Formats: sequence, structure tokens, C-alpha cells
Amino acid sequence: MNLPTEGIYVILEDDMRRMIFFNTIFEQNNIDFIHFETAPECVKYIEDNKDTISFFFLDHDLGGLIMVDSKELNTGYTVAKAIHRIYGDNHPPAVIHSLNPAGARNMHKELPNSIEIPFIYLQAQMRGI
Repeated sequence: MNLPTEGIYVILEDDMRRMIFFNTIFEQNNIDFIHFETAPECVKYIEDNKDTISFFFLDHDLGGLIMVDSKELNTGYTVAKAIHRIYGDNHPPAVIHSLNPAGARNMHKELPNSIEIPFIYLQAQMRGI
């Protein structure tokens, strides 16, 4: 997986085990990133810093919950809708790494240029960076 080296990576993730992985990979590759555990905080950051963001890694289910309905506000779907509202179809690259198939599909509908890779597969691909 080729990743941009400029700009800020935005990570939406509530699982600290996954964040340990992201921290390790990004620090080894000198990639600047910011991490959010909630959708509202992430959306606010994107609105205020849209010109500095180069990549998104987005989970759907947040708050320690699993198989959350996309109608809930604290989900990656809320963030995906905001990204589409802010950037349109010309958004920075995004990887949707949720294990919630319905949530990931909903996010991908908002960000059709994104890539859906469940975290377990993403982790295997990123180890080779």
C-alpha cells in the first residue's frame, strides 16, 4: 500500500489495540497523524483543517460498540457524510477499515473513491510498508 508522505492522516478509531498498530506504523514511517475516538470531534477537526489532511482511516463502530446502525450519530458514517459534504467527490484518499459490513457499505456510498479493507486485512497489508 503506497501512502502519501505529506499532510496529516486522520484516524477515526476507538480500539486502543488497533491504535497501537497505527502508532507503530506511522511513527516508523514519519507520518503525521491525529486520532479521534468520536465522530463529532473528528468532523470538527476536518471542518477546521480540511486543507492539511492527506488521508483518512475510518472505522464505523465507535464507543466500544459493535454492529452499530449507521443512523446513530457517533459512527464513521457521520464522518463519511461530513467528508463528502466538505470535499465532494474530490476528497483525500480514505480507507474504511470497519468490520461492520453494513456500516462500511454505507460509508463507501458516501465516499465512492474510498477503499473498504476490514482491519484484519489492512493490518496484514500495512505491515509491509
